[in-house]
Amino acid sequence: MRQARLAALALLALAGCAEVGKMIGSALEKPRLTFVSVTPQEADLEGVTLLVRYRVENPNSVGLEVATLDYQLDVDGKQALTGSQRSGLKLPIRGAADLDVPVRLRYAAVPDFLRAIFQKEQIAFQLSGTAGVQTPVGVLQVPFSASGKVPTPRLPHLSLAGATVHAVSFDGLSFEVALDVANPNAFPLPAGALAYALRLGDHQVLTAATQSLGTVAARGKGRVVVPVRVPFSAAAEAVGKLLRGGQTDVAVKGNASFGSVGLPVDLAGKLGR
Repeated sequence: MRQARLAALALLALAGCAEVGKMIGSALEKPRLTFVSVTPQEADLEGVTLLVRYRVENPNSVGLEVATLDYQLDVDGKQALTGSQRSGLKLPIRGAADLDVPVRLRYAAVPDFLRAIFQKEQIAFQLSGTAGVQTPVGVLQVPFSASGKVPTPRLPHLSLAGATVHAVSFDGLSFEVALDVANPNAFPLPAGALAYALRLGDHQVLTAATQSLGTVAARGKGRVVVPVRVPFSAAAEAVGKLLRGGQTDVAVKGNASFGSVGLPVDLAGKLGR
């Protein structure tokens, strides 16, 4: 009998708690998120971090906490990524706080991004999601969104600055090719590599050659000098022209890579006086 009374009292207490919870829940107002700004950060050839800031207002008489963030990022109308983060941002009683949502956009995830580099100065993005706000009666899901545009990175530009003969004889040909690397971006260009083949006149004299490319400052230019030594048997026609005081065509064709970003190289110039 005594156990039955205790069980009944427990049920009444639980029912009372549930009613109290409903009352508190009905009295709570959803926090309001207001978009403030989006700032591109940590930009490079591989991607950019978008720091999206919101002002979160808590109109309630109890403190709350932004516990989780779930979001989707669309670029040029196509989904690029989804993600989830923990926040821990405290919202004071009837107060406000800034909520920063950092989202790393990797350009490899953007459909047709290489085409966008050549055709667009900017790409449009749309960030949408929900903030999970912890309250005394559970988690409230508060939607948020933001949109804007970020500038696209520009591919480096390689040019043939010149070719200089060092030695020419019936033993062979020694010369160097100077390449300029221009970086049009507001961030430094990482070190890269050039894989190339080289032609003198109508004859290919080097295949599967490689050359390291140094870092280039933001909006700066760097130069790399490629030394070449070719035996007479591989460059007889070019050697003959140079020994007669003439010139020969020189061409460099291949691929330059900077991190995971590659671009074709097809350069031509003259070697000789």
